Amino acid sequence: MTTRLARSLVLSLSALAPAASGQVCSMLAVDQEGTLADGGRLTFDVTGSRPDAFVVLAVSKALGTSCVPVGMMQEVCLDVDLEQALVLPIGQTDTAGGLELAIDLPPAPKALPPAEPVHFQVVSFVLDTTWFVPVMDVCVSNVVSGTLE
Repeated sequence: MTTRLARSLVLSLSALAPAASGQVCSMLAVDQEGTLADGGRLTFDVTGSRPDAFVVLAVSKALGTSCVPVGMMQEVCLDVDLEQALVLPIGQTDTAGGLELAIDLPPAPKALPPAEPVHFQVVSFVLDTTWFVPVMDVCVSNVVSGTLE
């Protein structure tokens, strides 16, 4: 996985329509600093989520609708293929519903495989117990797509 992430990454923001049971209520932006072939930085910026929500990042090689059950009679649908995804917890939002995470990547090896697409999407969630019945409040972001080169 390190060789995949250490390649040059060209990102283009593409907000995709959510799946039928998904609710796009936060925005994800991904920024690249420097040349990733020589070592660089990826910054993930989540805005518009609920305050103090836990955030999970899905990094996938393919788009596709993937639905995951959360709680009783509730599911969250993503626009990335979770069969080919790496899912990572990346933190908790602040009191304004935002989260920023910067990842420094090591330099790429000499021989790079051909370019591959990569898609990023985040899910934030809060367990709400206002009425003594636990309900998972789930929010998905837009999808940010790019190409590893």
